[in-house]
Amino acid sequence: GGADEGTGIAFNQTTNKIIVCGTTTSANLPYTILLQTAYNSGSFIASINADLSGIDYLSIIGAAIRPYAVRCRPNGDVWCVSGTTAATANVSIPLTAGAYASTTTSSQAVILTAVSTTGALKYGSFMKATAFSLYNPERVNLAVRELSNCVYHVIISGRAGTYPTTPGTYQPNHSGGLALAVSIFRNSYRDTTRITATALCGEYNFEGTAMG
Repeated sequence: GGADEGTGIAFNQTTNKIIVCGTTTSANLPYTILLQTAYNSGSFIASINADLSGIDYLSIIGAAIRPYAVRCRPNGDVWCVSGTTAATANVSIPLTAGAYASTTTSSQAVILTAVSTTGALKYGSFMKATAFSLYNPERVNLAVRELSNCVYHVIISGRAGTYPTTPGTYQPNHSGGLALAVSIFRNSYRDTTRITATALCGEYNFEGTAMG
């Protein structure tokens, strides 16, 4: 037994499944995949049949992590934005090669996680390596912008104090107080990181490069 809480929901039109993210203290949640083998409880991403007849997959992300929002891509992949809840930096998260930030000095870090149509890990990264966080994390949101069959952006918004910016942004300097902050990550296509070739385009590892 334990407490289960849903924190975000989306509908995956490609797989015709309901996607839910949330947290659990249950040790017997019917998970199908542990994205970190050390944890069988904590935060999760679940794919549920549209008629609520059963679970397609349930992936445990890890402990001391709270998901805030999920979005689906046309290829069926699911993206989730989360935050760490522990008072110490470098909470263990599922990471992938080429992650934008594999460590962080922030005790309230923002995390990006992507899973496939089977719930397997496709991308995992901290949003920033240095100490910064988004305030009022329940207001953190996520969007995916499809530019073509092969190119897409992952967009995160929230309220922040000191925030890293890039040249050419609308407001590069923090003027005090809490401001709306937006980050855009783009997928990177390079032959050195290609996984497989498809009829539509090459399928490549996401490399989480920050853009303005």
